[in-house]
Amino acid sequence: MGSSSFWDVAKGWAGFGRTPADDLADLARGVALSMVAFAYGPGPRRVTVSLAAPREVEALIGPGPHRVYRSDRPATTGGDFVLVQGTDATGADWQLGVPRVDVPVFRQALATMWPRPERRRPS
Repeated sequence: MGSSSFWDVAKGWAGFGRTPADDLADLARGVALSMVAFAYGPGPRRVTVSLAAPREVEALIGPGPHRVYRSDRPATTGGDFVLVQGTDATGADWQLGVPRVDVPVFRQALATMWPRPERRRPS
């Protein structure tokens, strides 16, 4: 998922490439996926993060659960990246440049790592 090599692109042209739906299905089955992204701080830096490793994600964007409140602006890193913005469990803001095609997978990975309890009405 994320960035593609020449061979990934060639497989896609031939009809054998991966799709975001493939990644979502793998994530649901518990397959460990990695994603290339850009972390922002003093400046953007390229990172690879395992979406099956909560500690890696926490080291990048803070402790979970995370709230994503925006994922629709182009990232300043160029290419086909989107700036995903949110807050961590402490209320600290974070932002991450995520490949546009991987945004749904990234959001689902966050929800899978830190499931939110169902809201119930007080009885």
